[in-house]
Amino acid sequence: MYKSRIRTALALVGLMVGGAASIGAGCGGVPQDAENRCNPDTFFPTPICAQDAGTDAPAADAGDAGTDGPTADNGRCPMDTHTCVPLPEGDDAIHWHPNEPLVVWFGDNVEGEENQPKCLADTAPAVQARMYSDLIAPPATCDACECKPATGDCDPVPTSITIRAGTCDDQSATTVPFDGPSEWDGSCTAVNALPQGAECPPGSGVPCLQSIEIGPLPPPQNEKCEVDVVEVPKVVGRITKWQTTSLACRGENDTSLCDNPGKMCLPQVLLPYRVCIWREGIHMECPMHYQGEPARWMYPEEVKEGRGCTECACGAPNGGACVSSLRLFEDGACAAQFHEKSTASVGGDCDPIFPSGRALGSKEASPAMYMAGTCEASGGEPFGGAMADMDNAITFCCRPSYVFAG
Repeated sequence: MYKSRIRTALALVGLMVGGAASIGAGCGGVPQDAENRCNPDTFFPTPICAQDAGTDAPAADAGDAGTDGPTADNGRCPMDTHTCVPLPEGDDAIHWHPNEPLVVWFGDNVEGEENQPKCLADTAPAVQARMYSDLIAPPATCDACECKPATGDCDPVPTSITIRAGTCDDQSATTVPFDGPSEWDGSCTAVNALPQGAECPPGSGVPCLQSIEIGPLPPPQNEKCEVDVVEVPKVVGRITKWQTTSLACRGENDTSLCDNPGKMCLPQVLLPYRVCIWREGIHMECPMHYQGEPARWMYPEEVKEGRGCTECACGAPNGGACVSSLRLFEDGACAAQFHEKSTASVGGDCDPIFPSGRALGSKEASPAMYMAGTCEASGGEPFGGAMADMDNAITFCCRPSYVFAG
């Protein structure tokens, strides 16, 4: 089915609006069923759908005309611009579209419309297809992955609050707990209050409140780092270039214009133009009479893209902490403050109290703040590659020499 569609398309390529007569001089007419037939699925579009007649054709060279071809004088294969060329021969010659040789330009793929190859206006003006080879497709360039500042929850209540009947360095001092109530949230509380002049132990004459030891805050809870903006970074660079390009052109060809039915009347062309036959797919061997150079594999411009970037991720926060402050009051309603101590989750501390033996009526912890840790971002690495579209590859086999002999 596919080959039938291609053959139908190839039979139509000689048709050009207003120019069919000029390109077919002496080489046969345009098929009657070609008009208005455009197939968007065929890889080689018909000229009525896409045309590109060039005006930069090189001077014709008739030095390679077939000896069995008629001359221009008898109205057949015009020897000043054409020559009779053998059709492909061999076991698989039929698969090479023997009735449809093309004039093909091969060369470097350069930028700029003015630098692009053109079809030969006088002999093969209709563009059949532009194809490419020698793909350059380095790995993708990806956006860098970043993490938002870490977040976490903090408890403002120290793990312990202890009254000491001695200095902070006195390991033998009597201690009295001054913790808050169960499930304390840090709000003002008079739990475990100590009156002025309290002695520890009672009757010892040793003031209870000489120093106060405050334990660390609990470590941060629910710490996390989130990816900044996107989870999958966009590709910021996906370079795709072709080093080599080809332009396949056609005029009108007819085996009836040569005395030998095994030959076809084709334009005479000079390098970098060549007379070539073509076949879908990748093929290593060329048929007889079209072995002037190794088979050339050409591909559509659009590649099969497989390049991308790995998903961004963020590791667990490292180095986060909680900070708060503990305030001590003489009264039981958190009105008469006499001491304030900064607290943190990274360690406790002990402060002396002056004068010793004073009343300790209530306490209050300020709301805790989370000090964000650092998060290490990962991901955003390029992967995959771009490949030529092998499914729509075309193999060209071309005639030898600069001017194609009969």
